[in-house]
Amino acid sequence: IIFLIDQSGSMSSKWDDNKSKADQTALVLNRVINDIILTNMSGNKPKDRVRISLIGYGQNKKVIKSGLLSEFANSPLRVDKIKKKINNIDGDLVSIDEEMPVFIESECGGGTPMHNAFNLAFELISKDDINNPSPIIINISDGAPNNKKSTQNSVDKIMSISNNDGAPLVFNIHIGDSKNKVSFPSKNDELFNNSMAKF
Repeated sequence: IIFLIDQSGSMSSKWDDNKSKADQTALVLNRVINDIILTNMSGNKPKDRVRISLIGYGQNKKVIKSGLLSEFANSPLRVDKIKKKINNIDGDLVSIDEEMPVFIESECGGGTPMHNAFNLAFELISKDDINNPSPIIINISDGAPNNKKSTQNSVDKIMSISNNDGAPLVFNIHIGDSKNKVSFPSKNDELFNNSMAKF
């Protein structure tokens, strides 16, 4: 699973719970990675069924971390205490303290060189064993790339790769400014006439 994370300047804008888009993205990614680790535990060790790669793009473009589950489980950046809202026995929403491993920090600045992130993903994928499952690439962004044509070319290059399991799967999570939520749209006109989301 390869996560491409928009860390451009626009991700500093406030979004939810008075946190920035970058803060919320990092929080959700840390939770998702922790959930993947917990789902794949055998006793007190994770089974290395999944390789995770985190690629950030913005002012800096880089592979933040790439490794098997055990590498993530054994070496988080730190462990934070966070508040989590859950339903109690009466169905009321309450806050509890939870320990959360941190694998990625909130970061934002610069433009949106999305094509560079897809190119880095291509480099990682092209080294894969053809017997591995097809990679899943999840691009998380709030805006348009610096260069749409280069980005499309980079994605097309990824989609031309194939292994014994088939072609890679590419998903986009577009963080808009509206509270309207669309999951797995089948048509462009479901995207509220938002050209960035449509791209």
